[in-house]
Amino acid sequence: MNSKELKAEFDKYLVPLGFNKKNLTWVKTEIEISQIVNLQKSSFNNQYYLNEGYNLVNAKNDSFHIQILSSSKYNASKEYSLIDILNLDNQIAKKEREEEIENLIKNFIVPNLERLKSESDLKEYLVNLKVQNHIPVFIKEYFKIK
Repeated sequence: MNSKELKAEFDKYLVPLGFNKKNLTWVKTEIEISQIVNLQKSSFNNQYYLNEGYNLVNAKNDSFHIQILSSSKYNASKEYSLIDILNLDNQIAKKEREEEIENLIKNFIVPNLERLKSESDLKEYLVNLKVQNHIPVFIKEYFKIK
């Protein structure tokens, strides 16, 4: 699979859900927040990283990304990790990689996005995080998280 085919796989599932694509980023704007799915290309090889982020419509700052889907939480299959699937240098058969990407999007990305559609959903998620060090200060202030 090449980079163009990888992007096409994400397009296939995210665009029908109302996401608009620009380069390696898909954005869907809800009433209070914009949901962001981003593929980040490694500078060193053909590895991609998956970012999920949010932009608060009423906040004055830029978007922020929270690593909701980490490679440690995602178990694509018994054979492949998230890192494996998004490393296009790995010799995974195209059909197999497509199935893993479909699983990733349908069973992990979309459910995360479905449960975080408003400011109150996002605040509840952030407040309940065990470790909050990675939450940007402006978001903690906006939501009055201590």
